Amino acid sequence: MAQIDTDLVHLEAFEWDEINAHYDRMNRVTKPEYTSASDAASRAFRELRRGEIWSGFTGWCQVPVNCGQEEFDVITITDIAGGVTLIQRRVLGIETTWKKIDGSYFQKLLLGAV
Repeated sequence: MAQIDTDLVHLEAFEWDEINAHYDRMNRVTKPEYTSASDAASRAFRELRRGEIWSGFTGWCQVPVNCGQEEFDVITITDIAGGVTLIQRRVLGIETTWKKIDGSYFQKLLLGAV
């Protein structure tokens, strides 16, 4: 649930599938001041999408360092040995680590639903 509550506009938006799956979690926005219902509705939609992305955490994977990798990119994962082919996930976080023992870097990608 997203709630936009300012002096001029009060608007609520719901994502019923998310409420059924994860119960009611409200994100309340009070600033900036929205003067029209369409601006407030656009912000409410963005807040619902943000909640949907973060509630879909599905795990992580370790990859070689890629300087072009960014948060919220959608990637396709294929690992024949692991039995995984063409699974799409959204990158929610990136952690780069230096392994002092063998002098190499690797990245750990936190993954979420698309």
